[in-house]
Amino acid sequence: MEKIFFNSLPLLTTEQLRKTDQIMVDHYQISVTRMMECAGLRFAELTRYYIRNILTNKNSRILILAGKGHNGGDGFVTARHLSNWGLDVTVLLSAPASQLTSMPLEQLNIIRTMPVNIFDINSRKDIKELFIETDLILDCLLGFGIKGAPASTISEYIKITNKSNRPVLSLDTPSGLNTTTGEVYDPCIKAVATLSLAMLKTGFKTKSAQSQLGTIYLGDIGVPYTLYEKINIRTGSIFSGSSIVEVSSV
Repeated sequence: MEKIFFNSLPLLTTEQLRKTDQIMVDHYQISVTRMMECAGLRFAELTRYYIRNILTNKNSRILILAGKGHNGGDGFVTARHLSNWGLDVTVLLSAPASQLTSMPLEQLNIIRTMPVNIFDINSRKDIKELFIETDLILDCLLGFGIKGAPASTISEYIKITNKSNRPVLSLDTPSGLNTTTGEVYDPCIKAVATLSLAMLKTGFKTKSAQSQLGTIYLGDIGVPYTLYEKINIRTGSIFSGSSIVEVSSV
């Protein structure tokens, strides 16, 4: 996998990330669903890379923690690809399906037709057993829009995850981390690796955030590099050699 230096990359605030998403939709006609498809595929690819190159158990059981927003939708796409590749995948919802927004719900309905185990907090199965029975946890609970400490079910899932001693890969950001300021809320996922989508976040530069992020990877979700010029950021073509790059601090 190709590497790129942290200090050579621009860092975006939450406001800039939201603006980027809006320009993607309004100017480039790239829908949120298309971005969700790319994000989920990249996370599945990183998960497969991690299993093949780092985990000793190549038949790893995977537990995906999914929020009710777009981050959860990305997780459902991830589940679809991993299941298609023959991996044992379980999805744990942070909210009943009735509370999901339309695009994540569409992705959830797809994996309902597949050999993917799906549970939520109201399932008869003891939720804590899912964490014991898994080899690798994928954190798709919260994205860059977090405004405060995780609460209720998501808070419970994060606490169980951190106590499980299972390796965690986070999508876009560890759930519980303020991606603009770098503040680590209580609780916050402690990941062994994080796949940041499209670009790095300003909060990633703080020492407190880096202790939660683990190894940082950057994933291509199809953002045209010319888009960044519209918000006065010049990047060039970061993904010319690979759709996922490892971000190195040295």
